[in-house]
Amino acid sequence: MSSATLQPDRVVAAHRGASRYAPENTLSACEKAMSMGAMAIELDVHLTSDGQLVVIHDARVDRTTSGTGGVAELSAVEVAALDAGSWRSPEFAGERVPTLEQVLRLTAGRARLNIEIKAVRGGPAAAKVVEAVSEHDAAGRAVLMSFDLSSVLAAKRCALARGLDLATSGLAVLPIVGERLLDPFGFVQSTGLDGLNYPPQFWDDSIIRRFRGSGLVVHGGLINDHDVLDKFFEMGGQMADSDNPACFAG
Repeated sequence: MSSATLQPDRVVAAHRGASRYAPENTLSACEKAMSMGAMAIELDVHLTSDGQLVVIHDARVDRTTSGTGGVAELSAVEVAALDAGSWRSPEFAGERVPTLEQVLRLTAGRARLNIEIKAVRGGPAAAKVVEAVSEHDAAGRAVLMSFDLSSVLAAKRCALARGLDLATSGLAVLPIVGERLLDPFGFVQSTGLDGLNYPPQFWDDSIIRRFRGSGLVVHGGLINDHDVLDKFFEMGGQMADSDNPACFAG
């Protein structure tokens, strides 16, 4: 069996949850996305000063919470005390920054997860993410990603050490690349990673055929236009993230 068959086709993850309807990266956003029919949820993780994984996009808490300062400078208890909903609407006052474990529990049996490791040189974060995914028996429904190559390489090493590879567990570890590569297939092969998160305009039929033929995952990045998404999937793309409910809900 090709390892590619372990990754379902045409899966669109709700980007930061249903972030057009609820505060991004919160349990409410995850719950709303699933209620709208999302098969998967994309989320971002950072490590706190005491080594806990929290689900938040920015390196600082200022934009999406009532607090100030860097996530890495705050303890998990301090982050948990922040209001992560009032910035969006009074309706969400008191919403909290969730931990990765809370999201794993909430989505168990209900949704796949695309987990973006945000820390630069995020070896410790990567190891913690792999540990959490393993302990929650979520490898078969998880994709680990990062713009930081060192983070995904660390995640892949940790996954292999736990016996979690794409062929046996379904866990995929992908670099996110936002600029055109001279040889995307060669780049991924040289890293030993499981595929590529790459803008849809950079994929073409021939590149996708090479990836799919080698069991590598084809991720189209963030796609909010339904026509672009359909074209990407018609070429053989497997997954993407979207802010658009019309995309992630079918």
